[in-house]
Amino acid sequence: MTNDSTDNNRNTEDKDYSEKYSVNGKVIFVCLIMFTLAITVRIVQIQYDSDSYILRNIAQNKNFRSVIEPAKRGDIFSDDGKVLATTITLYDIYMDFNAGGMTDKIFNKNVKGLSKGLAKMFRDKSAARYERDLKSYRRKKLSYKKISPRRIDHIELMELNKLPLFNLGSNKGGKIIVKRYIRHNPYENLARRTIGRTDRTVENPKGAMIGLEASFDNFLSGITGVSFQKKISGSFWIPDNSKEFIDPVDGNSIETTINIGIQDVAETAIRKALEKHKADWGTAIVMEVSTGEIKAIANLTRNSKGQIYEDYNYAIGSSMEPGSTFKLMTLMALLDNGASINETVDTGEGRKKVGARYYVDSGEGLGVITLNEIFEKSSNIGFAELTEKHFGNNPAKFISYIRKTGLLNELDLQINGETEPFLRGPKEKFWDKTSLGMLSTGYSAILLNPLRTLMIFNAVANNGKMISPIFVKRIIKDGEVIEEFEAKVLNSKISSKATIKTIKKSLEGVIYDGTGSRILLNNKYKIAGKTGTAQVLVNGTYKGGSGVHYLGSFAGYLPADNPKYSCIVAIKTYKPYSSNKKYYGGTTAGPAFREIADRIYADAIDWGYTIEKPIVDKETREQMENGTYVAPIKSKKKNAIKAIKGDKIKLKRATNFLDIPENDIVFNNNLKIKDLGSYENLKEVPNLVGMGLNDAINIFTPLGVNIISKGKGTIIKQSMPKGAKVIKGSTIYVEMSL
Repeated sequence: MTNDSTDNNRNTEDKDYSEKYSVNGKVIFVCLIMFTLAITVRIVQIQYDSDSYILRNIAQNKNFRSVIEPAKRGDIFSDDGKVLATTITLYDIYMDFNAGGMTDKIFNKNVKGLSKGLAKMFRDKSAARYERDLKSYRRKKLSYKKISPRRIDHIELMELNKLPLFNLGSNKGGKIIVKRYIRHNPYENLARRTIGRTDRTVENPKGAMIGLEASFDNFLSGITGVSFQKKISGSFWIPDNSKEFIDPVDGNSIETTINIGIQDVAETAIRKALEKHKADWGTAIVMEVSTGEIKAIANLTRNSKGQIYEDYNYAIGSSMEPGSTFKLMTLMALLDNGASINETVDTGEGRKKVGARYYVDSGEGLGVITLNEIFEKSSNIGFAELTEKHFGNNPAKFISYIRKTGLLNELDLQINGETEPFLRGPKEKFWDKTSLGMLSTGYSAILLNPLRTLMIFNAVANNGKMISPIFVKRIIKDGEVIEEFEAKVLNSKISSKATIKTIKKSLEGVIYDGTGSRILLNNKYKIAGKTGTAQVLVNGTYKGGSGVHYLGSFAGYLPADNPKYSCIVAIKTYKPYSSNKKYYGGTTAGPAFREIADRIYADAIDWGYTIEKPIVDKETREQMENGTYVAPIKSKKKNAIKAIKGDKIKLKRATNFLDIPENDIVFNNNLKIKDLGSYENLKEVPNLVGMGLNDAINIFTPLGVNIISKGKGTIIKQSMPKGAKVIKGSTIYVEMSL
């Protein structure tokens, strides 16, 4: 029993040991397999991964190696051939103090002269200090020690090659020259965000890239080459001519659409606006109307310390509610869907409930005004009411109209970073009874970046053709054009010909009679456009903390009667509740727009026309036509601007429009101001000839009489003769002078 028991125990132990050994063997086997796979993967990486080219060279042979030869990156040009970005060659200087031909005798004989030459060239330390350092490196037998404290250019390299020791060649002198391709921007920070930058090198093939440098990298980067070297002594390598070198292929160059002059004034104008209004950021875009070429794109940020710099592309990367500039799209939709430009709305005293919410107009109430005036004065009440009237039963029709214009289409921009536009429809989440009216004023259901907003205005200027903007015109190889780019047509006809014609007049009216008149009127060229003032949604609310964020903008084109360029300026500000300052688009963005437009006009020798008559506001124009306006005359009196029987502010504005200095103005006592008086108890139709449309509407609307007009300017004919009985509900047709 005892022997049996002992045998059984031994068998059990043998079995346990065998099983344990078997398990351990499996673990070891698995580990060996994993180790082998890891080695195999690493070998493949060394052979094929561009990040591991140094390891691959070492793995080939201790005495032979391949070296990646970088290609020279292509240049980036402005629209007239000026260099915006180029590659320059600089050099780092290293020394091999263990070079095979460098004996102690040679080193000691030349080290003092070399030290003097280095001290004179770099001026970073004395010749004695250089000599001590060089002798120390020699004692330590350093084989790859950087000597130059900075990179040197080709001329400096030629001087360096003449210095003692270095003039003996690489084997005896130990000199190692490392060529570096450095990206250089001759205009420094001009259009820097658009041009972009590249940190990508042979040693760092995944370096950061932005702007056109990134989006056109495949064209600009070229193809790296390969050279071969062999070791002859110590750590000294020379070219191995027994192997065929693969020469690098330089990159192609690109010609952008950027105009340096316009870009410069755009950045200057935005900088001034940020400083004046202590704004957070600003952007300006200038586009050539017919081609879609972006002539300028400025993006500047101002931090809490007042420092201004370029760090983000707001023009394409900041989608937000556009506010009143979107009313151009609403006006177009209304006119193409049955509304009349002379259709009237009673906007009341500036606050009125339309549909499910109240709307407010800036300033005093506008009363009864036409659709044209609603646009000129940027009435939120008027747009909300007419949009509810024409699209209230079918909001999807308004949404469909917007989409069909092509505004929300994929643009395939030549630069990265665009945020997608957004448009909410009636069947989507968060659409409610207020959404349609809010959308008509550029809020709630729509998000656009400034570039897309500009596209609407450019399409109107382009007679209804909406195109996608371009930043690069052509690819150039060795001076020859190998590829050209044109703007993609998103919609060849976004609106009817009649609507486009009407809208163009309304856009001019904003400058003559509306929210943009104070800033943008001049007697040199005509501007057409629209102001915009939008509250910016921050953390889900328009009002929070200690103030309100605003986006003030102006979008338009020039010259109005033959558009060449469209432009948008947007300035983002913050208004504390304690501040009384007003941040309207006309006052924040308008001056910057004017400065850019003036520069464009000054350079536009091909426009071929000048405006003969001064551009003035509606009231002054009517006075001129009626013979009731007396031109200002010069006076030697200080502060001689006067208002004789009239509105001083209006008179002052008129002189400003005529570019006449305020200190030299006096108005003749014969200036006639027509007093309309009170018409509350009017029984007979008066003579309307010579009146403005506004005057006639203000007279008859309270009496229940409709006014329908044809044309613009002043009234020259009326359907009801003077003295006819005023009948409530009747209609008077009037013909205007323009």
